[in-house]
Amino acid sequence: FLTWRKDLTKRLAASLSGRVDFLIGAELVAAAAERAPEADATRLRQWVLALRSFADDPNEHPRGLSDELFELMNRYPDRAQARR
Repeated sequence: FLTWRKDLTKRLAASLSGRVDFLIGAELVAAAAERAPEADATRLRQWVLALRSFADDPNEHPRGLSDELFELMNRYPDRAQARR
């Protein structure tokens, strides 16, 4: 998620972001929702819907970089590739 967020920030600054960028983000958030307890999972699923709507209207993009989403995602990182 951190890489996606950093790359999205750069693409937005260069006016290069597109629908696929937000759809990728939505998939990352959906995966985190699966790892989260119900209260946070509900909020993450709301973000999935928001990111998908940003894909249809990229002018809404600043909300996709919200601090709330960043904090939620940091609570439930994908550890599938983590090594000791």
